[in-house]
Amino acid sequence: MKPSILAIMLVCCAMLSNGQINIDSLPAVWADRTKAGQERQNEYEKKLLEYRVAHEKQLVEHQRRNRRERFAFFGGAALLVLSFGLYLRKIRNRNAAERKNLLRKIELLEKRVAAQSVSSSEKREEHTLDKAKIEKAINAKLGESSWAILNLISENPSISNKQIAKEVSLSLEGVSSSLRRMYAAFHIKSSSNKKILLIMEAVRISMEEEGGSK
Repeated sequence: MKPSILAIMLVCCAMLSNGQINIDSLPAVWADRTKAGQERQNEYEKKLLEYRVAHEKQLVEHQRRNRRERFAFFGGAALLVLSFGLYLRKIRNRNAAERKNLLRKIELLEKRVAAQSVSSSEKREEHTLDKAKIEKAINAKLGESSWAILNLISENPSISNKQIAKEVSLSLEGVSSSLRRMYAAFHIKSSSNKKILLIMEAVRISMEEEGGSK
């Protein structure tokens, strides 16, 4: 803001009345006052400009830091999601391979049972389980529902609990409870493919000969 002409005139009038200057030196005083006011104005504008420049630099640096932090956050989150996805995929692939291997073992066990049946001239069904041998091996009695569930799994190791419940007229909780008891009785410890491991053990016990295993 430029120096106020009225203010300079008032200062000059005061100095004239006090005898500090005379009328002849008024133009010089006027020029000095104007110059001093302009210098103050220039200094003010200079400081204001410096403040604005510093503020702009600070704002740019703040925005740059925010961008870096957002990039680091989203980059880290993406890496975490990717790692978790790869881990889940690895687990699924491992479980699928284990399941395939167990199904193959069941098939081999069933073929051995069928071969034994032919050699002994006994007529057995393809998926026959020996209840007496199984109960003796696990030292426990199999109830009607548990025995029915075991035979359903023998026919279809991939059967779901919902399908089992429909077939044996039990609730889902009833099926789960029966399966848990059989897992414990057959000492099934695995956290996955429990039905396949259960039927494998039942078939293995059923094909054992009295006094030892084949």
